[in-house]
Amino acid sequence: MTATASSPDSTIKSVSFLQIISPTSYYIIDKDSTAPYSYKWTGITPQTITLQAQALAANNHFANSAPVTITVVQDVPPSVSITSPADGSTFASKSTIALAATATSTDTTITQVEFYNGSTLIKKVTASPYAYSWPKVATGTYTITAVATDALGVQTTSSPISVTVNP
Repeated sequence: MTATASSPDSTIKSVSFLQIISPTSYYIIDKDSTAPYSYKWTGITPQTITLQAQALAANNHFANSAPVTITVVQDVPPSVSITSPADGSTFASKSTIALAATATSTDTTITQVEFYNGSTLIKKVTASPYAYSWPKVATGTYTITAVATDALGVQTTSSPISVTVNP
């Protein structure tokens, strides 16, 4: 939340951010004494909320902003699954392995899909189709996951798949 405040005949002492409960009742969410007046409100449960800012001047006069009603919705985590290669696939040493994943979000957009070998990032892809040709993969067994991130920063990790690269 952010608010601007000024007074023609005094300085601003503080701005309070209020949650309006009823026409005669409110709850002070936070108070900021330094411009720019702001507060990052986290952990809000899904609901409709009416907010208002209240500026207090050094001469003890105050003014309220117009109320603003917002609706907080629960972010639904994105879904992601690896579509290529198939779990248990085997490749020859120094092969290029085609990695591909599908990622969707029901309430926002997907901003990226990252492919990992264990905890090591292989590649970040920022647009659909979410695919990457992993070149010259050395001999070994790899556990691959895909991590989708939505526009609100919520992440989901796919089920892992295992691939083997033989000598």
